[in-house]
Formats: sequence, C-alpha cells, structure tokens
Amino acid sequence: LESKNKNPKKKLINKKELANFSSISELKTYPMRTKNYLLLLLFVVSANLFSQNYVPFTPRFDQDLRGDMLLIGNNILNRSSGGGVNSPYNGSNDNGSLDMQYIDIDGDASTFSSSSADLAITGSTCYKIKYAGLYWGALLQSGSRTDINKVKLKLPGGAYQNITGSVIYDANATPINGGKPYACYADITAAVTALATPTGTYTVANVLSSTGSNGGLGLSAGWSIFIVYEDPTLTAKSIVSFDGFSGIDG
Repeated sequence: LESKNKNPKKKLINKKELANFSSISELKTYPMRTKNYLLLLLFVVSANLFSQNYVPFTPRFDQDLRGDMLLIGNNILNRSSGGGVNSPYNGSNDNGSLDMQYIDIDGDASTFSSSSADLAITGSTCYKIKYAGLYWGALLQSGSRTDINKVKLKLPGGAYQNITGSVIYDANATPINGGKPYACYADITAAVTALATPTGTYTVANVLSSTGSNGGLGLSAGWSIFIVYEDPTLTAKSIVSFDGFSGIDG
C-alpha cells in the first residue's frame, strides 16, 4: 500500500538514502511525506527474506484525491487451548506448536468460522467512502478447494450476505515449501457505499482453512478490508494498492 502526500515542499527518501540507515528506529526519525509511506519503507528495511513471485503485483486502486486509506481485518484461526479460540492469544509459541482451530464468534449455525473488526474514521464528519476491497486467504492442505473464493460478509447493522470473489493465487498444484496457500479478492465498494453509516463492525465468515498443527509446520488464515475515503478537509494524496502473490521463506 502506498500513499504519497502531494506537497512538493516535503522531502521523500530514496533508495540511496535508505542504505545509510543502520536501524528502523533511526529511520523513524527521518522526515517523511506521510505515515502511510513510512509503513512501506519499514517493509523494505525488514525484507531480508528469500521470496518467489507467483503473481506480479499490479495496481488494483490508483487515484489522486483528498482523503486517506484504512485497513482492518482479523485472523480466522486461533489456538484451541488456554482460553479457547475466541479469546486473544498473548503467548510466544508459534503456530506449528499449537492446535489451530476456527474462530467462530457469531453464534450462527450457518457459519463454521467468523471473526470481526471495527472500522472507525475519526476526526471527520464529511468523509465519503471511495473504494472497499475485501481480501482473504489461508493454508488449505487437503480437501475440496471449490469454494475458496466464497465467504460471508456482515456489514455494520446488517445480516450476512454471500460474497463470491476471484482467486488471486492458489498453490494447490504447486505447493510452496510443502504449504498450499491461497488468496482471494472481492470488490465490496457498492455494498459499503450503500450504507448510511459505513463505520462500525464488519464480520467475515466461512474462510476455508485447514486446522490442527500441520505436522509442526503451522497454519494461518485471515481476512482484511482495504478502505479509501474522500475528505475535503484532508491533504491531496496519490493512493495506490497492489495485488499479487509471493511466497516468502524466512
């Protein structure tokens, strides 16, 4: 995700300057255009990993506007012991040493997994949602993959609606270090902009995943919603989001 404040008086760090920093804490003190851009640079600094790109990252949303962007989301798997799947985990074990099971918070018999996150837009009363993209993914090691692109979405104050998205990548045929991850996307802009009040609790259900410990290798699954909103009281920005898929091995 990238957000550039269109103010020519601000200084923007380049790749040559980035090499001079010895730590992330030192980089944090450098004058940046926006906090959003700093997040992008922190990923660059910490990217000393082996990776292979399976789907090239290309722009999904690309527009100049006065406003900002937000990202909300949640896990769909959690450890089964020590408080149960629906309680936060604050320990230090990795996923491979835990029995990972579906989070399911909604008490709805039609869902086998569900979790929620709150969307809040603070400091503004005249914002307008411009774009909303829903992403989800998991490690699915066995079983049918027919419905990996189908989930349920509950908007603030509403009931579940069925969402059928597109598959960004599915590693079933070519496992990545023994894992079979997938990633999916759906444009939910129309559903979000139809709300009188788009802020509040968003719940995503039926994200399909394997459960257990995967032979000690670990499992993970989750979802996120990327929001872009206009606000005439904010500075002009160029906001770009990118879709793609890379396998990263630490």
